[in-house]
Formats: sequence, C-alpha cells, structure tokens
Amino acid sequence: MDGGGAADGDVAMAAGGDVGGPGADRSGARAHRRGRGAWETAFAAAVDYREREGDLEVPRAHGETVHVTGGALVEGGAAASVVGGSGTGPGPADGGAGERVEVRLGKWINNQRNRRGSLNEERVRLLTELDMRW
Repeated sequence: MDGGGAADGDVAMAAGGDVGGPGADRSGARAHRRGRGAWETAFAAAVDYREREGDLEVPRAHGETVHVTGGALVEGGAAASVVGGSGTGPGPADGGAGERVEVRLGKWINNQRNRRGSLNEERVRLLTELDMRW
C-alpha cells in the first residue's frame, strides 16, 4: 500500500446515483472515489474547511462538498491552486456544470492521521502547512 488513495467511502458522489450498485456508471464517481484524484479532491475539501473554520478539527461525521469538472477542481479557489487544478471552467458560479462530490472529510482527516507513516513527504508537508494536528 502506498498510502496515496482514499479509503473506500471517503469520497463519494453527492448528487444522484448509486455509486456501487449493479449496472452503475462508475466512470465519474469511482474516478474520484478511488482513482488518481481522490486524495486531491479530499485535500481540496480540507483546504476549503480550513479556510472557512480556521482549523482542521473536523467532526468525524462531517461531510464536505467539492465541485469538480473534467478532473479539475472548480470551487474553493485556493484549494484548486494548491492541488494543481486549473480552477477554471464551468462551475457553480457559471451554470453548475461539473460534478458535486461529497467528501467524508472527518473520516478522511482521521485516516490521514493514522496513516502518516505511509503518506509520501509531499502529502505530509501539504497537510502540515494546513496546520494538521498529527
């Protein structure tokens, strides 16, 4: 295990559809749930939460919604730039094109704390810069 992926269920679709049911279209939801962008999507949610609340003391059951389009984050200005997203393109402010992804942020934060030893240095650095309480 490389510590890079989000745990099952940490990131899931917020609007419509059964993510894992028989015959479900897995192209969108699973790309964010388990794919290459899952950690970045959850990190963007953490950035948004930190900017809004002033800390990363996220209640375990808290969920945070992030808007993505074509794999790029389009909401939470700083979050998009921190994780390398363009922050451009259609989003909630200009018609809502894209996809809403619900991040189980409290669970994800707890998992990152528990997996600190297996996270790569860059991810530890990014979380530390957000004032993560390890």
